[in-house]
Amino acid sequence: MTDKFNDWLEIVCKEFSGLNVQEKIICLERLTQLCGPSELFSLWHEFSPFVYCDFLQYLPLEIAYKILQYVCIESALQCRLVCKKWNQVVCGCIPLWKSACYDLGVEIDDVLPQNTPGDFWKKLYFQCKIKLKAISLASSYYETKLHSHTLPVRAIKYHRGLLAIGSDDRTVRLWKRVDDQFHCIHILETHSCAALKFDTNIVSTASFDTTAAIWNWQNGSLIQKFDGHTGAVFCIDYYLERDLLVTGSSDKTVKLWKISSGTLMDTLHHKEWILEVKLEKSSTESVKFKQGDLLLFMLTRHTLSISVINDSLYGTLASRVITLSDDDQFFPVMQFNGEAVACAANSGLFFCSISSLCCIKSIPSYGEKRLVAFGSAFTVVVYKKFSGDKLHIIETKTGVERAAISLCNYCRIIEPCQLNWLNDVSVLPMNDEPLFVIAPSTAKRLEFSITIVQWKDIKEKLGYSSI
Repeated sequence: MTDKFNDWLEIVCKEFSGLNVQEKIICLERLTQLCGPSELFSLWHEFSPFVYCDFLQYLPLEIAYKILQYVCIESALQCRLVCKKWNQVVCGCIPLWKSACYDLGVEIDDVLPQNTPGDFWKKLYFQCKIKLKAISLASSYYETKLHSHTLPVRAIKYHRGLLAIGSDDRTVRLWKRVDDQFHCIHILETHSCAALKFDTNIVSTASFDTTAAIWNWQNGSLIQKFDGHTGAVFCIDYYLERDLLVTGSSDKTVKLWKISSGTLMDTLHHKEWILEVKLEKSSTESVKFKQGDLLLFMLTRHTLSISVINDSLYGTLASRVITLSDDDQFFPVMQFNGEAVACAANSGLFFCSISSLCCIKSIPSYGEKRLVAFGSAFTVVVYKKFSGDKLHIIETKTGVERAAISLCNYCRIIEPCQLNWLNDVSVLPMNDEPLFVIAPSTAKRLEFSITIVQWKDIKEKLGYSSI
């Protein structure tokens, strides 16, 4: 370096230091454009220690964890591969794994085990990922057939290991699950059964003969008969704490009955046949009702409405939540989870908030799509296909499909057995638990059996440890 060059460099540096920020940037950009490969390589070598600084090694853990909360879990998993230090920081970031579990469909507020280890949420995340992978595998399920009825099956209900099946042959058969097998334990002589509901002691039945009844299925005796409709009774529900039974009929009425006396308490009139009725307590508040109120949901071909049942067992004026157009219609299935009600129509799936009494989400349907069950995490629907029906498990929030289960028959009834996993994927059963009970369509074949779709015990196959 000559003295002349050094003097020139001093003058340039002095002039450069007197520039503002924008002018300095322009100068650097211009100089960079004038550089050749050798000069650019020298610049890269000079600046690389600053550009590729491992910031996690210099940041306090609290700040690093705060940053990782804004990183998606897929990127965080890639970050674990950078070095041992990054792996330790990512694995120890509880908010990251907790958020990832929530995105998968875990109700994180309900998962509060005692003495929770530091890696609990990380393990739970990977366990749930394995379960979601297993859902999409056809090898995760197997089917069991039950043969007993001599005429078409019209109603199926599952309750705590017990299965009740109602048929046109005027019987309701009770099955109990023992050692992963179902055994018929009672045959109840009834009327033709269009719908039913039961618990550990009683069975309520709705019949095409315009009546409804409650039976003691333990000894087969008739507890109470309800006679007042002028058309076939299509749907039924009861609420024992309020001594209340509700029925819906083709005579376009919903009737409220006192169970103990069989007395008709109230009649709610509609313009169409009643497809479904449901009694549930509200877990939220609305302008029309309070938390804890007993609600009556009523579904017709074109309307979904809600009434509040008062202490005198009378229904208040119904509030319509959805009204469909004339060229659309609901299917006779309705699900409620305490805060929202879901139903299916030709046009798609509808999810309605009972606090706002309006539709909060809809998933358009391309073809015939019928609701089976829904929860805050997952929704199960059946697609009617020419080659056979197919069950689809989709994310309730996004509508993204998680799994599709091909069924060998055309289904007329699909009864879900386990519902809690629809709200929380972490409790998805993986040990031969029944998931769905299916009655085939008699329009396609004279088949009076039912099919139980069960979840295989595949923990060891997937490398899954016990939860």
